[in-house]
Order: sequence, then C-alpha cells, then structure tokens
Amino acid sequence: MADVNYSILTENKERVVGSINPENPNSPRTITVTKGGVSNTYRQNMDSDDPGIRGKFFSTKNGVVWDGEPAAGNSVREAQAQQIDNQNVSDAIKENFKEQNAANPNLKSDTEGGDTEGGKDKGSSTTFGDATNAGPKIKKRTYDDLRYPEAQLSKDADYMQILMLEYVPGKFKRGNRASERQMNTLGSVILPIPPGLADNNQVSWNQHQMNALQMGGAAAAIDVMNSNKFLEATGEKASQMLENAKNNSGELGNAAKLMLTGQIPGINASTNQLLARNQGQIINPNMEVLFNGPAIRSFSYTFRLTARNEKETGTIRKIIRFFKQGMSVKRSSGESIYLDSPNIFQPSFHTGSKEHPFLYKMKRTALTGFVVNYVPDGTYMTLPNSSMTAYEIRLDMQELDPIFDEDYANDNDTTIGF
Repeated sequence: MADVNYSILTENKERVVGSINPENPNSPRTITVTKGGVSNTYRQNMDSDDPGIRGKFFSTKNGVVWDGEPAAGNSVREAQAQQIDNQNVSDAIKENFKEQNAANPNLKSDTEGGDTEGGKDKGSSTTFGDATNAGPKIKKRTYDDLRYPEAQLSKDADYMQILMLEYVPGKFKRGNRASERQMNTLGSVILPIPPGLADNNQVSWNQHQMNALQMGGAAAAIDVMNSNKFLEATGEKASQMLENAKNNSGELGNAAKLMLTGQIPGINASTNQLLARNQGQIINPNMEVLFNGPAIRSFSYTFRLTARNEKETGTIRKIIRFFKQGMSVKRSSGESIYLDSPNIFQPSFHTGSKEHPFLYKMKRTALTGFVVNYVPDGTYMTLPNSSMTAYEIRLDMQELDPIFDEDYANDNDTTIGF
C-alpha cells in the first residue's frame, strides 16, 4: 500500500505536512513544519524503549525535540491514526501503531469486532480517540516562558531560571539517573536572584565499631563464604574458634572465654560487663566513622513579587499558577487507577547568556512545597484591578539525584560546580 499524505494547521499557526504507510507503522516518518515562510524537518522517533521519547518528533538538524510537543505533536499523531483508520487495515496493525505512538496515551485502536476478513472490523466505530468508558481525557498542558520583572534583561544581568520538565521514570535501567534522562520542556520562569542564597553539600558517614573478637569472627565468616562446602566449613570454623578460646592464655583468649561465660544461662552479662567487673577493662571497640552513602540536597527560595504595571499583575498570576499546577499530582487517563508523577523543575543561575560561574549548579528537582503569602506586609491591600499589591512565594525543592565526583566538569576550576 502506498504512503498516504496528511496536512494540519496547529494552534500556533504552523502548517504540518507528512505521510504515513498504513501497512507499516514502523516505517520512518518525517514531517515538515512551516511557519512565517520558514520550514523545518522533524523525524519521529520509533525505536526508543523510553515511552517519554518514542513517538515524538525531533529536529533532523540537531536532534532537539520539536517545540510543538506534546500538544501539536498529538494532533499530528491523531492525523496519522485517522489515515490508518481510513484504509481499513487489520486490528493487529492498529494495535502496533498505538504501541509505537507512546507519546500520545489517548490513541486507542478498536478491536471489539475482531479481525475480520480483509481487515474490515465490524465492531464499534474505528477511532483512535478516547474510549467510550475511558474516563476523562487527561490533557498535558504547556506553559509560557515567563519573566519577572517584565523589563528587558540587560546583557550582563544576573537571574535565576527555572525550567519545568515532564517527568520520565527511570524504569529498571541501572545508572539511568533522573538528571540525564531526555525530558520535554513545558515552560520556564525567570526570576531575580533570591536573597539568602546558600547550598549545603552533605555525605552520610556513621560511627561503627568492631572489636578483636568480632574481627576474628568476620574473617572466619569470609573464609566460610569462600568455601565450596559452606555448611561443613561453618561447623569447622565455629569449633576451631571455641578450641582456640580454650587454649589461648593471652588477652584474646581471656576475652573469648568471658564471652562464652556470658552465654551461660543465669549470668546474663555482656563480655565488657564481665571484663570491667573482673579486671577494670573493656574490649577495644576499634571505633571508626565509615562512609554510609550519599545525601540528597534540599533548597528553599523566597521571592517577593510586586507588580509595577497591569501587565505584571497578569505575569505574577501566571507565575503562581505555573508552580502550583506544575507540582500538582496528576490522575492517569482511563479509570484513574494510577496517579502520574508531577512535573519536575530544573533551576539554574545565569549571568547574561551564560551559567553563573560563581554560583552553584543544581540537579533536576522536585518541588515539594510551594507557599504563597498574599499579604506579605501584614495588611490586605489591592490595586485597582483587584490584584494584591505584593505577593511573597517560597519554593521548597529537593534534588532528584545525589552529587557524584564525576558531576564536576573538567573545566580547570573555572566554575564552582555543584
């Protein structure tokens, strides 16, 4: 079957032209996007195992995701589905198309009537839209690129930028860190550098102790674990340790005997208690602080937003909505059995067009708390359009990944890094 063409006009006034082979949903697909007389070509990723990537359109020049994703991209995928639907192909092909277009969860093939002769399904209507009983359609919205204050930034201005990203899970792939996954940008906010800027890098170390008897037991246990005859070796090592305890007249042998004495019913005393009572000593615990694991950093930022004109009152309202809705939990489509992860955020500090070399970097973060004070001055006051005279917002953020040594770029220490 020959390729069939489709053409749509997106909400952003982009003309998208493409084609699809209804009998081969896996065949390579490209689209041409034209706006204002400028055309760009995008290729649809059909190979990735990542559902956050498969089915989306990426630039053929630099591999960057099409800024029409996901909204306009869904319209293109629905147009493809309609072309397949019009050709009366088999249900198996429709199901294959649905699986390959993971970027649009609302695509659904109709298989209720069975796969009849010639691929003509006599069941209910063959559409790839919402199922009749699938519940409300969950729309993934995108956001504007916002800036407060509205005044144009100078070339050397310092500011904080916060991107909102559509979260993609890591599945069960080792080393698949959240900071390195490809995620779609949904919008951004530029804000002044907040007051009280500080970071706090921590690593978990815990106190640990192991006396000579425990060290001997651990060494014996390692020998046992390396033995081909685990059960026999376990008995032999235990008997050997008991025999050594009886025959050793030194400090270690004395301590071992007192340890065994403490196990006699009715005595109920530890080795150190017996040693302290008998000779005023305890066993050296060989105390040391040992590495226990990395730690996750948390940050809290406070911004005061005061509108200077009516346009800024609308911008401030959008910024508050940006964070409130972006961090909210999402119900999955269908019967809402599952809950989808909220969007995540990528904060960064800039001076002009470059990342700030004298401030710290941050990993992608979860927005764990967002507080809005509508009367930061203690008195309720509004502007003529009913907007508050000032707002104070606080962002509580937690990085998704710990910081590793390899995260610091080999840049001759020209940046602070994380």
